[in-house]
Amino acid sequence: MNMGLQIAERAARNDQDGGGFPARYARFGAFQLDRKRLDLTKNGARLRLPGKVCQVLVTLLERHGEIVTREELRARLWGSDTHVNFDANVNTTVNKLRQILGDSNEQSIYVQTIPRRGYSFIGTVEFLDRPDLLGAAQPGAGSAGASAEAAAGAEDSVQPNVSPSVAARSSLFAPHRAPVWFTAGVIALVLNIILGVVANAMILFGAFELMRGESFTIGQSLRVGLSRTLAVFGVSIITGIAITVGLVALIVPGIIVLCMLYVAVPACVIEKLGVGKSLSRSSALTRGYRWPIFGIILLTIVGSAVVSYLVTRILGMIGGAIAVILFGFGWQVVTTAFSAVLSAVIYHDLRVAKEGVDVSKLANVFD
Repeated sequence: MNMGLQIAERAARNDQDGGGFPARYARFGAFQLDRKRLDLTKNGARLRLPGKVCQVLVTLLERHGEIVTREELRARLWGSDTHVNFDANVNTTVNKLRQILGDSNEQSIYVQTIPRRGYSFIGTVEFLDRPDLLGAAQPGAGSAGASAEAAAGAEDSVQPNVSPSVAARSSLFAPHRAPVWFTAGVIALVLNIILGVVANAMILFGAFELMRGESFTIGQSLRVGLSRTLAVFGVSIITGIAITVGLVALIVPGIIVLCMLYVAVPACVIEKLGVGKSLSRSSALTRGYRWPIFGIILLTIVGSAVVSYLVTRILGMIGGAIAVILFGFGWQVVTTAFSAVLSAVIYHDLRVAKEGVDVSKLANVFD
């Protein structure tokens, strides 16, 4: 017991005066430890180092190449007057250090277990008076030591061992990365909407060219799609909002709005109308034909859902999650293209039925 107290007192003195550190900074591999601030960085990026994990690292670095017994670590971390499960807590703390360093007990790079005795830091350590630029902490990192000490109480509780791969995934989705993920999600959403609008207009153009027996190029389709992007985007937004409001208020109004505005986008692309006129044009063309349009839409939705469910179940059994995800992306492309073609065909048939306009006249707008 007296020996443990002496070790604890010596450890406390080392914490105050720098211990066995001949210089302020210790560099090993891609890591660098600032002994004064208790900052650990990897290639210049600051790592979160809980209080007791930091104490273990400092102790091992002070005596690198030597064996630090479990009793010495226990005395330095908790002292002789603390009653906890020392063995389990020492194991947990060392394992946390290994996870941070990307080390393992089986293939030790830095921290080696000495059976029935303790641990030894076996990596090459270089002590520096000034921080190395590759391992130096970023500006503003001076409070990391205090933050690590403040978080020590929460981090020092015994937790199950976590593999390095799990720790990496946890770091990837850590709370401080939320703004990055949010920004990336917004950008992806905007790009998805814009590309969807352009693709819809391109497919409508291609469908009409095929219906009148004419050939077309990707460049022609792209030119039409880009020229109608803003108008089609406006039509799509207003149509989506109107349908959503109708479905939320009562399901039937939402279905009516869906059928009434179903050919607004084809009218916008084919007749080169503005947003308001495209919506009015669709309402006029679908009047008297909304129930048949609803039947076609319902049949399409049910058929798509059945096919998607069956294929997903089969791929889930034989191909796994990756196959299901890839199918989901591919199926979305197919259903989007099919919906565009379907709306173009319905638009054509409505104009022929109501106005007697043949397909060649409908498509002359592109000439």
